[in-house]
Amino acid sequence: MRTKDCSTVGAEHEDKDHPVTAIIDSIEKHWEKADQDLFLATLFLNPFFKASAFNPQKMTLAMLIGIL
Repeated sequence: MRTKDCSTVGAEHEDKDHPVTAIIDSIEKHWEKADQDLFLATLFLNPFFKASAFNPQKMTLAMLIGIL
């Protein structure tokens, strides 16, 4: 959205001043603060994914139940 042709003069400067930049930065800041355990729990409880979305060596069933 905010990327211009890099061959034009000042293209990088325009990206920083683009109005969408503030919105994207705000969204990224909120995602960093988000409760990731909640998102893992919703994925685990989703009937289409369940535990199949997780690597059992990295995220055991006991860990998922502990998150819940």
